[in-house]
Amino acid sequence: MVSIIFNGGIGNQLFEVFSLLGLAQKLNRTAIFNADDYVLHSNLGLLNDQIPLVASRVISIPLESFKYFSSIDSSIKKWLKPSEREMISLKKLIRRKDELRFKTCVHVRRGDFLSDGQHAGTDKTFTIRAIDHLYTLHSGLVLIFSNDPEWVRNEIVEHLDYQNDVKIMETSKDNAIKDLYFSQVHCDSVLITAPSSTFGWWIGYLSKNQSSVYYRDIHETEDTVKYQLVEEDFFPPTWKKIGISRNGLIISK
Repeated sequence: MVSIIFNGGIGNQLFEVFSLLGLAQKLNRTAIFNADDYVLHSNLGLLNDQIPLVASRVISIPLESFKYFSSIDSSIKKWLKPSEREMISLKKLIRRKDELRFKTCVHVRRGDFLSDGQHAGTDKTFTIRAIDHLYTLHSGLVLIFSNDPEWVRNEIVEHLDYQNDVKIMETSKDNAIKDLYFSQVHCDSVLITAPSSTFGWWIGYLSKNQSSVYYRDIHETEDTVKYQLVEEDFFPPTWKKIGISRNGLIISK
């Protein structure tokens, strides 16, 4: 018997569910959850409502590693594939004249990351410089996902020279799954500015080109997760780690 304990937001929950399914497959076991556990049962309801193909298949250890579910990668992307109705809605988010333009998706995490004493929220200077860097590589649309759109508008977008090519994607917490759908359909490149964000991780993992996912070097930040994070287990090998030099240049690491 292999079981899980749900904790955190949808990013953490996806890691837990898919790690459970991947481990169960490797061990030739059946994945189950305790129906008598009220909290677990309640949290599973989120996936049941939004991702029924996953919930229907349903260790207290950290499960934030793609290696647990690498053997079911194709199945995961099938389960998380948007419905035809959702696809119609997603296509409407991009103007027809912009459909063929390169799209860089940026995940910005603030909110609880600023006050939980463990994580570090997105840094203004790094984010501006990194977006500039990626825009130089591929000019096109810059789509920014964040739980603090007002901060993004005032502290990031206002400092970019190509504001007409930038769009803030405002999605309510209850509909966060829509950002993951969007990534599959539209994101040609992804920038993860808060490297310990599991939701940012999933935006990268589900994006169209796994060799164009960029994440900040966590050791440059005040994020205490860096002391327990095993980078080669958390970040896929095709992703690119970047940092910022003392003179403000974005560098590969």
